[in-house]
Amino acid sequence: MSFKDKVKKIIEMSKKEGEDSISYEEISLLIEYYQEELNGVLIENISNCNNETLEEIDFILILFCDIYNSWRDFLFTKKFQDEKFGISTTLIFRDIIGDFIASRNLYILGLENQHNSITRNLIEKFRFLFLVSNDSEFKEKVLFDKTITQKDLYNNYTKPSKITKRLKKLLVTSENDILKAGVEVLTSKRTDEYYSLLSKFTHSNELSFFLKYYLEENIKYNVGFSDCKSIYLNSRISYFIEFFIYLLAPTMSILNSISEIKESKKKIYFLISYSIVQIEEKYN
Repeated sequence: MSFKDKVKKIIEMSKKEGEDSISYEEISLLIEYYQEELNGVLIENISNCNNETLEEIDFILILFCDIYNSWRDFLFTKKFQDEKFGISTTLIFRDIIGDFIASRNLYILGLENQHNSITRNLIEKFRFLFLVSNDSEFKEKVLFDKTITQKDLYNNYTKPSKITKRLKKLLVTSENDILKAGVEVLTSKRTDEYYSLLSKFTHSNELSFFLKYYLEENIKYNVGFSDCKSIYLNSRISYFIEFFIYLLAPTMSILNSISEIKESKKKIYFLISYSIVQIEEKYN
């Protein structure tokens, strides 16, 4: 299925989810608008990356940019009830967009270690964003408590294992099924394994793994500055795509719960349908 046909299928499925669904023309205009906005930021496909793979990565980026712009516009027009919270979450989200762009560009350049390191950061920031938006105690401690030390903040709240534990509590306490679907993605065994693998390219104490990864028998490797990827990167990028597709609707759902953005309902239908089509494509 071509990417264009996939988008049409998503739209058809979203019509079943709700009458007020987004049209193909609206999606086309969205793509056109953000392609112009991101011109000069996204590098061209200068390597042997699959064009349809890049088209899908860019589409995911466009959808996240659109959610971010709605988030930012709400901050500056109607104001969040808690301004510091609004500014903080907007800055985190802006950083997520920046990391996604960097990860995408590094993939094209074949700089696999750097792509892995940035992708790991993305997972951490999404976990933080979901938690600070839905856990009042975590929000208070991280954003407003001026007495807590950095050491205590890390050991009790922002340490990756602590964040994962608190996220899992949301699966029990939250009544938002779309949000819970995102939390399930962020805390799944598969994501933990993916995060653990990416961490091995980030920490200096894992250099032995890093070297074994590139020095496997009968695998050619490049010692130049560009296109340093292993044979595994192209296959692993499919999980990168899948992971972020599954986070689109939950991220929009967080914004909707905070702001009740007028156009968000039909966009959520579209993003939910995107997840469903991705699952069907994977297992059919």
